[in-house]
Amino acid sequence: MYGYKSMEYLANLHEGDAPARLAYVTNGVAPFWTIAEKGALQAESDLNVSVEVVMPSGGITDQKDKIEDLLTKKVDGIAVSPIDADNQTELLNKAAERTNLVTHDSDAPASNRICYVGMDNYEAGLMCAELVKKALPEGGKVMIFVGRMEQDNAKHRRQGLIDGLIGKKREKGGVDLPEEKFIHVPAQTIEKGNVDEFWSTLKQRLGKE
Repeated sequence: MYGYKSMEYLANLHEGDAPARLAYVTNGVAPFWTIAEKGALQAESDLNVSVEVVMPSGGITDQKDKIEDLLTKKVDGIAVSPIDADNQTELLNKAAERTNLVTHDSDAPASNRICYVGMDNYEAGLMCAELVKKALPEGGKVMIFVGRMEQDNAKHRRQGLIDGLIGKKREKGGVDLPEEKFIHVPAQTIEKGNVDEFWSTLKQRLGKE
């Protein structure tokens, strides 16, 4: 969904007769991104655009190099999941000056990106807290594993989980944006009852069925 929605948004911004040349930049290499890649490439087929999927494997330095390479190629739009938004503002603003820039999966609120495509990660953390409370109705000790704490989405998911467990909730979620700048992809709770349906859908998207 992230891949398709991001490319669809950028395609709609494109002006000119030639098909838009777009790039979908992830924050690394992972099965999650393989699914998102399928969506981005489906958009390429559906929307008559050219899509380059870029998966940096070397962390923030590699992601920076990949974005600068795309700017050199003069692509018409970039969708990126920033690895460390707080320390990438200058890079993202540079990209926003030269092409249409959106963030997906993880936002960069301080940058000049056009919009954010993704879920409200704070709300996703609250949803996770409800699952933890169902699993441990009498309470207990919980350890939280976070991939990268410098990522905006990780910060909000972690805080949502903590707030949900201690019975505290912000008045606002993790996304404080006007509607036109937040392309909402709802979070989904995967429980035992619908896990088979989830994996079946996933395999179809990956072309394994």
